[in-house]
Amino acid sequence: MFFIGAFSLVLFSCEEKYSDDDFLFAPPVTYDQLVEEGWSYFQTGDFDTSIESFIMASERDATQPEVYLGLGWSYARNIELIKSISNFQKALSFAFFAPDNETQILAESLVGLALVSLASGNYNECIDYVDQALLLDPDFAFSKDASVNAQSLKLSQAESYYYLEEIQPCFNILHDLGANIDNVSDTTAFGVVSHTNNTLITGEMKVNVMENHQLISVTSAQVDNINYEIMAVNEGTNEFTASGNPIIASGDSITASYYFTIDYADFLNKLLQTIINF
Repeated sequence: MFFIGAFSLVLFSCEEKYSDDDFLFAPPVTYDQLVEEGWSYFQTGDFDTSIESFIMASERDATQPEVYLGLGWSYARNIELIKSISNFQKALSFAFFAPDNETQILAESLVGLALVSLASGNYNECIDYVDQALLLDPDFAFSKDASVNAQSLKLSQAESYYYLEEIQPCFNILHDLGANIDNVSDTTAFGVVSHTNNTLITGEMKVNVMENHQLISVTSAQVDNINYEIMAVNEGTNEFTASGNPIIASGDSITASYYFTIDYADFLNKLLQTIINF
């Protein structure tokens, strides 16, 4: 009797604490729900909470790539770059588990890695990751943020080239996007071969254009409708290197099409402003 009485006392004393037992019968929060919540918080800018949701989702299914994609982007926006990189790499590794949207997972992971690389100052990696992503999807647009798209990625490449001091590809990207940069002109004019290297299978020639034309980009060089390959442009000078056959002797002319400026320092400043404001 004492035992029954004691048990009844414990039971009734706990009645209020456990009377709300809906949690015993409500369906558990699923992986899909947590992923949906994670992206919802991500899109409202609550990255700490989106990270929590994606972590809980990963505890329910650790093989699905989207949870790592979500963590990668959430950590990136939260400026936790090392954790971001780790999760993007996991998303790439597990992408084959989602055959219906494998290409999207791969592209969005590569884009995330590109932007993290840019933020980290790893400019060559940024350029490479963007190339890989646009190879998968030339018209890329991030499903969770439309401002991250093919155009913005090309601008990221242009910015990377700028800081690598590779001005010709930087300018070419902006020009292809339709950017208008003041004090830049284009022309087709004769250049003079200043030096020829005949030791190569195809001759390599140093070409000088007009002295006050400070080169930005050379698009073509030809003689008698024969096109020569542009090997290098000494940006900010009037010299570029071309190669091909027949070899052109020093002192002879070659027709070149190129973009140039008269004030290269001013051009560089405006080039960076164009990247920022485009």
